[in-house]
Amino acid sequence: MEYKFVSFDLTDATFSFFTQVEWDNLIAAARKELMAEHTHWETADVYDLLQAMYGEEFFWEEIA
Repeated sequence: MEYKFVSFDLTDATFSFFTQVEWDNLIAAARKELMAEHTHWETADVYDLLQAMYGEEFFWEEIA
């Protein structure tokens, strides 16, 4: 299993590692939840989705 993304949540000081599939599922779930409130989230980029879903204290990076 190869991890492709890492996140850090400042609110609870935790790191999480994601495979590509897990990352895609995280994005899809955030998009689906936010679209329940407003349809403009359908075309939002990943940065905006994650910031809206998890707040400004959620950081992520693709692992090279």
